Amino acid sequence: MVRQEHLRNFPALAARLVGWRSDSLKDDAAWMAVLKDALEAECEVCGMRVTGEDLARLAKPVPNLPESPKVARLRLGYCARQGCDSYYYRLRFQPVSSVDWTVLLDGTGDSAVAPTPPREVEQPSDRLKAAAMDSVRRVLPRIAIGVLVIGALLFVRHWRRGGTVPLIREPEKFQVEVPPTGVSPNR
Repeated sequence: MVRQEHLRNFPALAARLVGWRSDSLKDDAAWMAVLKDALEAECEVCGMRVTGEDLARLAKPVPNLPESPKVARLRLGYCARQGCDSYYYRLRFQPVSSVDWTVLLDGTGDSAVAPTPPREVEQPSDRLKAAAMDSVRRVLPRIAIGVLVIGALLFVRHWRRGGTVPLIREPEKFQVEVPPTGVSPNR
């Protein structure tokens, strides 16, 4: 089962994962082993992977053990990888005979935490469109800056060679020469 989650939902999801127990998995160590093996989260942008064990530590830190930087960043609502701006993770749940992931994720199990509505998983074509739009958004400002720089250089070249500044008219100064007295103007 695959599900996409926003990082702001991770603390509630982690609390539900830690708090949930089935009849066959009442031992904490057994449940943590299931989470470690059967749950994996992957960032939609950078591909950083987080184990189910890390998600469990998000809700229930291990005493006398320093918190990993990944878990600390997830706790703050950021991607586990430094510098990644993604807010969505794809959660992969491997089938386990004693766990019904849909019941656990919908919040209908023994957990008192309110359920988070699932978000539809994007299709690969949607990801390609989003990647293409991101590349256009990155390239378009660069092209605009290049055109402006070339235009400014052409303007400076025109001005330096004696051209006038467009849209700024310099008043023309006319001088009238008066003919000397006694000379006819028609000559």
